[in-house]
Amino acid sequence: MRQRIHVISSDSVAGWLPEFRVAEADRPRLAAPTDRAELAALETAPGEREFVFVSDHDTLARDLAWAGELRRAGHPVRCQSATAVGLALDKVEMKRFLRRSGVATPPWRAPRRAAPDWPMAPADAVWKQRTGTQSRGIRLGRSSDTPSADEYGEVYRDGVEFSVNVFARQGTATVLPPVWKGPTSRQLVPPWQRTRLCAPGTVAPELAARLVRTAADLAGALEADGFLEVEYLVGDDGVAQVLEINPRVSGTLRMSALAAAEPILSWYDARPLPESLPALRCAVEVPHAGPRFVLPERGVYATSRLTVVAATPQELLHRIDGLRALGVSDAAVDALLDETASPLLTDLPAMAGV
Repeated sequence: MRQRIHVISSDSVAGWLPEFRVAEADRPRLAAPTDRAELAALETAPGEREFVFVSDHDTLARDLAWAGELRRAGHPVRCQSATAVGLALDKVEMKRFLRRSGVATPPWRAPRRAAPDWPMAPADAVWKQRTGTQSRGIRLGRSSDTPSADEYGEVYRDGVEFSVNVFARQGTATVLPPVWKGPTSRQLVPPWQRTRLCAPGTVAPELAARLVRTAADLAGALEADGFLEVEYLVGDDGVAQVLEINPRVSGTLRMSALAAAEPILSWYDARPLPESLPALRCAVEVPHAGPRFVLPERGVYATSRLTVVAATPQELLHRIDGLRALGVSDAAVDALLDETASPLLTDLPAMAGV
């Protein structure tokens, strides 16, 4: 019997991803090799093996190279496509890909080239690292600034950010429900430092359908294999623009899988999957620096982020209040209740988009 080995680069992901499987299924083996020698030990172990790479941004190139070596040695391998990895490691090429694909994205410029819609008059602009992720090196400046060699710029735009996670395999795509990440601001607070929500009614149906359709189309165009996140900015006019494509396990994957109540680790099995999934439950997530624990039976996942899920908003608030007994500080629980109670119970229509 073939054993599936998930090569996981992040200890944080390894702490929660195994819980997202069909209960009666065999638990796949998880491994986190730090060098080629450790991978070779897995490769030469007795028995037939299939390798599945679950990458983060910093291991995408390494994992792609390792996957090629394993394939040449005759092992079945699942790994993100070379096209998707190339765009993740060069955001300017990603912007060019989006423009060629006819996908709306904010006006942008690189050190030696600007998109045709880059403003001639001075405007606020967000400057980012060309090879970075998770807001590394981000700064607010002006469109007239001269970027460094490793920077690219986007025109700043007020709006609300969303993420859509996709699982792609063999030319098909399954899309999880959109995650609401809150409004943009000139303070450039990154999404992973904000409260994020995924719940029924969080996104207007027409907008959700557009976000889901675009994400599935992009996964197909990239010949993606595995998980992929598409980040959007939606303005007051309802126009959705793609900010970035992250062809890896993203920070929003866990909460969207929890809201959909789906065993995403079992999706690698050869069974039919739907094209898209709605949010069936309410999930909220905030940054977390306290004790780490994973308690699926309580709907609580505390790693570098604190995620809580429940069937209803009222049950969600009850579970958040119960975090005190798990060692989460009163201040953190009170802040989470204050930030969650109003949006979930009273402001869902306003959050849903145009």
